[in-house]
Amino acid sequence: STLEREYCKSTIDKPMVAGSCHRGVVRKLLECEQDVVVEGFFREYTEETPEKESERIEVVILSSERLRQIIVCFRGSTANQAKPLMRNTFLFGKQQRSVLLHDDQKVPVIDTFRSAYFGTSLEKTVFANLASLATRKPFFDIVMTGHSFGAAMATIASFRYAISKPQMRVSCNV
Repeated sequence: STLEREYCKSTIDKPMVAGSCHRGVVRKLLECEQDVVVEGFFREYTEETPEKESERIEVVILSSERLRQIIVCFRGSTANQAKPLMRNTFLFGKQQRSVLLHDDQKVPVIDTFRSAYFGTSLEKTVFANLASLATRKPFFDIVMTGHSFGAAMATIASFRYAISKPQMRVSCNV
């Protein structure tokens, strides 16, 4: 596979695949390559500043026959992933306030996460891809996942997807 060839050419000193910090992740993916299938990869930028690297959101969708799962993994840009939420009041150097997620879902969410999530058309793209996969892979569970900023995006997406598709089993591991 392409990933395996790139991994073999890559070294810690000269990373070619996802940077040296992700070599272990790539190795683990290669170990289960007979089962895990990449079903989609999407990258979008928030509407306000498409040229800024810090406003990027990526989603990869994988499926596993063995686990009978469709796995949706969210990731923010490296800058967003590295900035922690400090004492629930500051994020990205700004004081945060809670707002309602959506007119249909009146739950509080940090405004920065809400703006980032709804600032792209990723929800529409991901949900359409999941609808197609659900037709091809009936009885598969949906698992949303992410780390840090990606975890916030995965939490919002899993909540909204579970409400829109109550017949599906949806979980969120962040």
